[in-house]
Amino acid sequence: MKIEQLERQEVRFLEKEMLEVLKPLMEKYGLTIRQDGGKFGGHFFNAKFHIEVPAAATKQRKDDFDRYAEMYGIKAPYGFSYENGGKTYTVESIQHNKPKNRIALTRDDGRTYQCSVEMINKAWERQAKEKLS
Repeated sequence: MKIEQLERQEVRFLEKEMLEVLKPLMEKYGLTIRQDGGKFGGHFFNAKFHIEVPAAATKQRKDDFDRYAEMYGIKAPYGFSYENGGKTYTVESIQHNKPKNRIALTRDDGRTYQCSVEMINKAWERQAKEKLS
C-alpha cells in the first residue's frame, strides 16, 4: 500500500504503526514512549514522541507536586486515586501553565485528563468522609 496524501486518517495509521515498532526498542532500554502530537499537511508529517525514564520522571513529578501543592491549595497527596463513573483516576502531576485545570490525572485505562484544584479537593474530602463513616 502506497500513501498518496498525509491527511488525518493516514497520520493516525502511521502513528500507530510507528509506536508498535518503537515500543519494543524503548522497553529494551527501560524507557516509555507515547505519541505527543505533531503536524501534518498533505505532503508531510512531523511526528512528535515523548520518551522518558519512568522512575526518574515519577520522582520528579512527585517532588514537584509536593513542592507546589500547598501554594496552589491542593489538599490531596501525590498519587491520590478516586472513582468516578466506574473509572479510577489517579493524580499524576501539577501543570503550572494551566491555571484552570492544573491537576493532571491518569485514568485506569491509560488516558490522561486535567481537572481543577477544587475538583480534586472535593474528591479528597468526599473520600475522607466515606472513611469516617
